[in-house]
Amino acid sequence: MGNESAGVQQPDSIDSEPTAEYLKTQLESMTLLNNTYLKEIKDLQKQKEYLNFRIRSSLIYAAEQAKRNDVERFRSSYSFRVGETIVDAVSKPGLNTILMPFRIIKLMFEFISSRKSS
Repeated sequence: MGNESAGVQQPDSIDSEPTAEYLKTQLESMTLLNNTYLKEIKDLQKQKEYLNFRIRSSLIYAAEQAKRNDVERFRSSYSFRVGETIVDAVSKPGLNTILMPFRIIKLMFEFISSRKSS
């Protein structure tokens, strides 16, 4: 065969035993290669953990954003705003009670005008 690995010659025939020096050299090169692969695996595992963290963070953020959008849509609805005006008029009497009819009329005009424009 005549292959050389790090200056040590492999035995020429199949029947002859490899030398201790050749086996030691082969073991050292395989160990170095194995260490390189192990380091690559460790780096890939760290990268996987980081990407999983980013995915989880993105999913959590998207879910929170969707909830915020739902709350904002609910709070800006016509029925919520009318109900809020009535509750304010009853729970904080005085100026709120006096202004309630005008605020409801204003909300009605806003509602009608938004329906016409869309």
